[in-house]
Amino acid sequence: MPKVTLSLDNGPDPDVTPGVLETLARHGLQSTFFVIGEKAATPAGRALMERAHAEGHWIGNHTYTHSIPLGEDTDPEAPAREIGRTQDVIGGYSHSLRYFRPFGAGGFLDDRVFSPEARDYLLRGRYTCVNWNCVPRDWEHQDGGWVEIGLDLCGQLDWSLVVVHDFLPDAGRHLDRFIVELKARGFEFTQEFPADCVPVVQGEVRSPIDSLVRDYPLVEWTQEDLVRLRGELQSATVRTLLESCAAREGEHVPFSELVGKVGRSDDDCRADLDAFSVLVTRRFARRNWPITYAWSAGGDAQAYYRMAPELAAWWRTG
Repeated sequence: MPKVTLSLDNGPDPDVTPGVLETLARHGLQSTFFVIGEKAATPAGRALMERAHAEGHWIGNHTYTHSIPLGEDTDPEAPAREIGRTQDVIGGYSHSLRYFRPFGAGGFLDDRVFSPEARDYLLRGRYTCVNWNCVPRDWEHQDGGWVEIGLDLCGQLDWSLVVVHDFLPDAGRHLDRFIVELKARGFEFTQEFPADCVPVVQGEVRSPIDSLVRDYPLVEWTQEDLVRLRGELQSATVRTLLESCAAREGEHVPFSELVGKVGRSDDDCRADLDAFSVLVTRRFARRNWPITYAWSAGGDAQAYYRMAPELAAWWRTG
């Protein structure tokens, strides 16, 4: 009999999580809620976390801001800020194995997941890393189309660890249909995780994680590199992004704000930024780009960008 484990990411959300909890309770199922620290730190978020824990669900760590994959963050303090801070928020609601799920920015599992510093932080802190093997991309199919995708994916696996999100509108209703269909197809529900989705258990590596770690040192940008780079910048989109990022000293700049400033279409701005990334990679053969970005679960309008500190400092001083 095929198995399925349900997990919920990116909450808690006061408008959505209650409905998800009600759906799970109605079906007598337990799940794991991988919470975002800054959401769980609010009074409403903490109350929902407490409720989920009281109802038998496990609480896991899903970074504090859910803003950038740890493998793409050049800040050496990022692991403590994103992982440790969230664990402090979870506190006594944490599972004893200290579950941590990395930010995949679209469901990827490659070397963007962890920097060497993040990997070492997890091992030292005796965290348990929980990945996934079934991502129906509910953020792209919020009309419920993800249910059929999820059913198809589950049908290809002996044990599916499904990732859905408890901050999307109507998540509870669509989750209900998903569960009903899985039951009708004879799936066995469990709260446990398949071993191949848990490469690290309490700081002990159980299966290879090298493919998830950027195993090279972060590269410092020299002044010569940056002068050459500036000479290549022809795009108003890129210049506006650099100026916006530098003015905020590395804080996130929403894509929608960038588009508004440039006055071009979403597609044109995205093409400019993609071309810039290709330029940087080709010209300097560096995988840690000076501009990092990811699309949030809410879609293109909520994309955000952040500039590496070295490039921000150079841009400010000109």
